[in-house]
Amino acid sequence: MARTAVCPVCGEKVEVPDDVLDGEIIEHECGAMLVVRVEGNDVRLEEFKGVEEDWGE
Repeated sequence: MARTAVCPVCGEKVEVPDDVLDGEIIEHECGAMLVVRVEGNDVRLEEFKGVEEDWGE
């Protein structure tokens, strides 16, 4: 059974698989890339901002 969370971009419900891992990136049907945050039995979503390069500076 999948859990649901709210897309922070469009506000629609998103079904999140039970076996999703914290930090996993999923794509929502609105086109948003979302980072899954798992806290115990709760799941929340954050908009994925992309990877910033850090060349050791």
